[in-house]
Amino acid sequence: MAAEFKVIPSVALKGEYNDNVFFDEDDEESDYIGTVTPGLEIINRTERLDLNLNGHYRIIRYSDQGDLDAEDYDGHVR
Repeated sequence: MAAEFKVIPSVALKGEYNDNVFFDEDDEESDYIGTVTPGLEIINRTERLDLNLNGHYRIIRYSDQGDLDAEDYDGHVR
C-alpha cells in the first residue's frame, strides 16, 4: 500500500513603512509595520485518501500606533 505523509512548516516576515496610516489628508500619521506569519501544512495521501490541511497565523504590530495591532488566522481543508 502506498502512502505519503508530509508536515511542512513555514514562516513569512514583512516590514513596511506607511506615511499615512489613516488615509487622512489633514492629519497624516506615519508608522512602521511588522508582520510575522507562521504557517503549517499537513499532507496525507493514500490509495483511499487525499487530504491537505493548511493554515497560518498572522501577527501585525505597529511601532507607534499600538492600538492598531492585530492577529488573524486562516485555515483550509482540501
